[in-house]
Order: sequence, then C-alpha cells, then structure tokens
Amino acid sequence: MALKYVFLSDLFQDKQQQQKILYIKVDCWSLGVLLYTLVYGSMPFQGGDYTRLVRNITSGDFIQP
Repeated sequence: MALKYVFLSDLFQDKQQQQKILYIKVDCWSLGVLLYTLVYGSMPFQGGDYTRLVRNITSGDFIQP
C-alpha cells in the first residue's frame, strides 16, 4: 500500500490553477457529448429552448439509444 502525501500547497491552489482544472473537466465533458453524437448520430440532451436544455443537462436526463 502506497502512502499518499498531501501538502498545503495542494489544498490552497491559486485561482488560475483551479480554473485550469475546471477547463479540463469541461473539455472532457464536451468531448463525451461529441463522441456520443458521432457514435449515435443524435445529441444526448434534447430541449426545445435553452431553459429546457439546461434543465435536462443538470438533471442528467439524456436519451439512451
């Protein structure tokens, strides 16, 4: 079993590094949506307008092929 060390610098990251992590998460999520669209030929989240689309995304309500 390997020991895991946590340093204070890891706990208190500066805002620039936090935003970098957020961008990586957003890029991975959007890559997943793109891959879904390429494989299944339709968007995973449906919505007639922006409000419904956001509601479907935040609730995880997607179309299972």
